[in-house]
Amino acid sequence: QTRKIINGIIKRYGSPSGIYIELAREMGRPYNERREIEKMYNKNRTVNDHAREHIRELYPEISNPRGHDILKYKLWQEQNGVCAYSLQSIPIERLFDAGYAEVDHIIPYSRSFDDSNGNKILVLKTENQNKQNRTPFEWFGHDEKRWQTFTSFVTTLKVAKKKKDLLLKENFDDEQAENFKSRHLNDTRYITRFLKNFIEENLQFREEEGRKQYVYSVNGAYTSLMRKRWGFNKNRQEND
Repeated sequence: QTRKIINGIIKRYGSPSGIYIELAREMGRPYNERREIEKMYNKNRTVNDHAREHIRELYPEISNPRGHDILKYKLWQEQNGVCAYSLQSIPIERLFDAGYAEVDHIIPYSRSFDDSNGNKILVLKTENQNKQNRTPFEWFGHDEKRWQTFTSFVTTLKVAKKKKDLLLKENFDDEQAENFKSRHLNDTRYITRFLKNFIEENLQFREEEGRKQYVYSVNGAYTSLMRKRWGFNKNRQEND
């Protein structure tokens, strides 16, 4: 399939000067599991469409809600309209006010490289600033009363077990941080290495002065991160 795609591109545009290979995270999984992933994608797309419509109704000035707007709204609903750390109410009228509410990485991104929605929570900007580069437990876990209140709040949330575990994680040392980073960004499965070598050995590239490498393998987390930062919505049905 990869050869067909590359040959189709060459037929239309000529030989490339470089190729980046992204390993699909569902590649190599059994059929039943791939079907479940597809169902999840379709469900998420429906939820996002509904969120987009609600945002337009509440905020007519936001005619085209972007991915980050949709995420904030979904987290607001998930958390029953309160800040996850202070438990203060976040009025829906102020959700998109600049500098009021922010999306925070539960386990800091710089320490985990986990940019998935399972590692994100909606909080007031002041809480996010006070948390800094810490986990919730590292920030206020020493305050037994506050931690117990926070734990009770987390257990009532209707979210995936992974997110609850991250919110209540009491130990995140350097070794765990390295494992997180490796898992999220350094995926080097056999098929990616094989394709990289196969293309390097068999494809004639358009030479460019100063270029020494022509084929790069990239983990899907990179592509996902840049797509979110640039505001590109992912629609598998619409195009490639």
